Amino acid sequence: MRNRKTAYAFILLIVLSVFEAAAQKSYEFVNQSIEEILYALSLHEKITIVCDDTVRGNASFRYSGQDFSRAFDSFLDSARLYVTKDNGVWTVSKIRILSDDEGNVQLDCYDVSPCAVLEKLSIKTGVTIVYDVIPSSPVSVHFSNMSIKDSVLFILNGSGNYEITEKNNSIRIVKINSLEPSANSSNTVCLIETAENPLLFNAQIQ
Repeated sequence: MRNRKTAYAFILLIVLSVFEAAAQKSYEFVNQSIEEILYALSLHEKITIVCDDTVRGNASFRYSGQDFSRAFDSFLDSARLYVTKDNGVWTVSKIRILSDDEGNVQLDCYDVSPCAVLEKLSIKTGVTIVYDVIPSSPVSVHFSNMSIKDSVLFILNGSGNYEITEKNNSIRIVKINSLEPSANSSNTVCLIETAENPLLFNAQIQ
């Protein structure tokens, strides 16, 4: 009887090992479009994965194991991407914006145009941001616990001279004439003006 129980336990161990092996998943993508990788993973994992208009370029992804969510997060870290998981939908972006009830902003982005960052900031915070001309050169920024107006100032720092006016839940950005540069540096002046507290920011770019 004891031998029979031992045999049953041994058989159960073999069955569990087979199921564990069957649960292992392997993926390998080498220098492929990020959008194609996300599309393939979405199909195979039966997860709704979408990417916004900031996602572009190629990447490599190798994975073998059972914890797909952790592996996926590691892939995003290596590709400088961020994901928002909401109601079963994973949205991948090159921009991550968090805001609290007091209006403070945390923003992370890598190699994204200022226009795209300001657009996502406006959508996230509900503040209308209007601008005339903004350079298209990509920016990479990280900051936390900033007001919306200071966030705009930080994003535009080094891009030129702007007058930034905040009024009635909206921010307007206007290009102003450049200051006369010195021999070894150029000046960037941004003015954030509110009824309560005008703020002038002057930075030198070597």
